[in-house]
Amino acid sequence: MKWLFPLIFLLLLSTAFAATLEGKLVAWQTLAPLEQVVVDVKGISHQRIVAVNGQYSLSLSPGEYELQAIYYENNYPVLYALETINLPTDTTYTFDLVLFPVSEADVNRLVLLGGAETGGAQPAPDPVGFVDGYFAVALLVLIVVGVLYYFRKQLKKVQAKSRAPQSKQKLQKEEDEHFDQYCNEVLAILKRSGNRLTQKELREKMSVGEAKVSLIISELEQAGKVKKIKQGRGNIIVLQDRPAH
Repeated sequence: MKWLFPLIFLLLLSTAFAATLEGKLVAWQTLAPLEQVVVDVKGISHQRIVAVNGQYSLSLSPGEYELQAIYYENNYPVLYALETINLPTDTTYTFDLVLFPVSEADVNRLVLLGGAETGGAQPAPDPVGFVDGYFAVALLVLIVVGVLYYFRKQLKKVQAKSRAPQSKQKLQKEEDEHFDQYCNEVLAILKRSGNRLTQKELREKMSVGEAKVSLIISELEQAGKVKKIKQGRGNIIVLQDRPAH
């Protein structure tokens, strides 16, 4: 019976550190809820569910996860969302997902259903399976990662404050330059790429820096030639069919 008290302690500890991740699943054009979306979560554990009624809910241990949601039509991926999130401890964390059209380039980096898979909700891993020495080590690693993440976040804030005056001077200087050549280059790149790209992908195809690309996009957005859509930590740039009124 000596093992009983450590077992109970670890079970209670795992429950105390549990967190709930939930949110809505909507289409990017209409923001309408999507039915039968396959949601994959990869991190400390891997879970897959088929969300109904345009919502999902998962019970996870705190930590960093890759969250993927795919909407299929006739067994073919049509819309998707791919995000990386850091799940806090002992809380209900709401994270809504906006699903965007799947391109050929996106297919290569997504985890798709096999032909024999039909989906269906899969239960979360049983906590009892982790009640051993491995679970104790994993829990310790998780705590260490959380502490390191906190200090890294604080360091980034300090660095951002120190760089702020230089960034403002750089942006002010670039406001005086002409944008015609670069604006046309951005529009041409979007047309060649199926009328949409992430801002990161667009920046990689340009010969100018990140600040300059941001200014060009703002100029084109004001002119009604492109639309900037927020997705997670980045943006998707969509070529407009006609100027906005």
